[in-house]
Amino acid sequence: MKLTFGPDEVEAFAATKAALIAEFRPWADEHYGTDDESLVADAETFLSWRFNYSTGDLADYGLHDVEEFLLGWVPAKFAVGPDEAPILCRSMQAFTEWMALTGRLRGGVDRAARIMTEVDGMVDEVAAALADESNFGISKSMLSLDLTGSDGSPLPDLDALMQSGESIEDLQVLLDERMEAFNSLPFEQRRAMTDPMFEARAPKPIELPFLFVPPSPSEVDASIERSELCRQVDAFVRHLGETGMKLTQSGNLRLADARELVTLLDTGDEMDPELWGRTHKTRMSLELRWLTLIDQVATVAGATVRLKTKLKADPNWFEQPPVVRAQRVLDSLLSIGPLGSEPFEQGEVHELLAVLLDSGVAHWFAPLLPAGADAEFSDIADLAKTVTAASYPQWRARFGAEWMDDVVTERLAGSFEILRRAGLIDWTDRVAVVNRFGTRTHWEDGLVSLTALGRQVMVDYVGRNGFVVNSIGDVADVDAMVLVNAVATQSLDADEALTRWRADATTSERAHALAEAAMNAQHPAQRLTAFELLGMLMPAADVGPALRQLLDTPCAGHAASLLLQRELATPDEVGAFVSVGPLVDMLYTVIDSPVVLDELFRGVQARSIDDLLDDMWRCDQPETLELLEALGRYVTDKKLAKSARKAAIKHRSWLANQGR
Repeated sequence: MKLTFGPDEVEAFAATKAALIAEFRPWADEHYGTDDESLVADAETFLSWRFNYSTGDLADYGLHDVEEFLLGWVPAKFAVGPDEAPILCRSMQAFTEWMALTGRLRGGVDRAARIMTEVDGMVDEVAAALADESNFGISKSMLSLDLTGSDGSPLPDLDALMQSGESIEDLQVLLDERMEAFNSLPFEQRRAMTDPMFEARAPKPIELPFLFVPPSPSEVDASIERSELCRQVDAFVRHLGETGMKLTQSGNLRLADARELVTLLDTGDEMDPELWGRTHKTRMSLELRWLTLIDQVATVAGATVRLKTKLKADPNWFEQPPVVRAQRVLDSLLSIGPLGSEPFEQGEVHELLAVLLDSGVAHWFAPLLPAGADAEFSDIADLAKTVTAASYPQWRARFGAEWMDDVVTERLAGSFEILRRAGLIDWTDRVAVVNRFGTRTHWEDGLVSLTALGRQVMVDYVGRNGFVVNSIGDVADVDAMVLVNAVATQSLDADEALTRWRADATTSERAHALAEAAMNAQHPAQRLTAFELLGMLMPAADVGPALRQLLDTPCAGHAASLLLQRELATPDEVGAFVSVGPLVDMLYTVIDSPVVLDELFRGVQARSIDDLLDDMWRCDQPETLELLEALGRYVTDKKLAKSARKAAIKHRSWLANQGR
């Protein structure tokens, strides 16, 4: 009898399971009691788990597999309480004993004895796992929802079902009725009921290491124009008009209407596709994936109103500006998930993988929120493969690493293509790849980045999914120090910063605001950036008064240098204010990069006619001592390093003499 099965051998496994159970049943009756049907039911469950969630090898399992089944899968999926733990453990012992006695268990009676002995001591542990509320998977959660039958009466929940004393057949009827009641609910209501099932204990939010600078309104408007999904939802609403559209009894688009919409909306769906030389007749609208996505997004966004047998347009949809409509459409897409609307006829592996990849969207794109940021698709795919392998190690063991990695890459590519067509991302330099079976083509490689619309929509989504995003808001009105921080952290380009910031103010007003930011700067990078921006303002003559005000501050060295550079003062006027302060600031910005610090300092000293260290120990900036100590440690020129250490000692004495 064949006891090892691959993922596609569903019928062969079902036949073997039926044969094993038919043979196990009389043995269980003889050795454990004829009225104990639980042994047989538990054995069936174990075999199904072994095929669907584990390796598919029914003959070769050990204690670690039994522990995974009893302590991991059963508590999350199996609708029993902690008092059932002794029965579950006994069932596992009985089936293992029978497998060994019939010569089917690899390792024979010796392995069976070890498993049975260990399981005997696991009863309390299994009971604790069954009682743990955190072990409450979606299958059990579905049984706890408040649902009503077709006659309006409440349907029994998990506890009521378990205490009813019904037969297996009657319980199945009740379960089917619950599922029918659930599936008849509107999509939004189903979503609201099931979303909490997937919510884990929230980890500590991750603060992103940059300031988010929102895109300009003109950039967002241009991005909306390129969004297929936004255009298609609007066209869908227009097509519905005042009369709306009839739906099937199950609440889906009728096939004739779907056929018309595929052409009207240019969805790219293929009616009656050809595969392996055969025409596969499209039987229902749900087979048209992009049209289904448009339909679901429109409903969730409120662009359409879904009644029981009719779909109507929201009459106020076009009263909203395009940017608001686009935000609602794309928020809805992210809420559903790029892969959330796909049918899962391929099985539970594909369904769980879709959920996993959809949950990764915030993580893939959080680092890409800054303007100009991009990432290699292959790097994101590698991360997705790693996460999948860690989340579902049994898949790789069962299907093989190569097959699993190919599936992850193809599904991730499908997700990104949806985001691209929605206008959320750009995907350049990608290449078309045919899957191993020659049945589908998907995209791989290339660079992925967020569009302006994607950055605007994704920042809130990322913030709702475990990240802290510090945003400066509208660049046009921000405080000068906020602008300086954005440029200093490379969250905003300096040219763009000055183009968008206080465009209606005079150069003098902007210069005085930046000068105040320079004076209040707490870090060298802030001072350097403030003076960089001051140096870019035009006309230069209007900047001079603001710079001269800084000659009586700790920023005097910076101000004097910029006045001379822009020919706003003579050496006789400001030469006495020139200092090594700007150099100290510049060197301090690379203090965490010893190699760069060494090369930069030696290069500057080689071009200088003065002893820079002799000037630096007299520098009245708080970073000076730390910088001199770093130069003493990292400069590779031994003579210079020794001089730096001496300069640090002199600086300490100088501070002490001033009472600091």
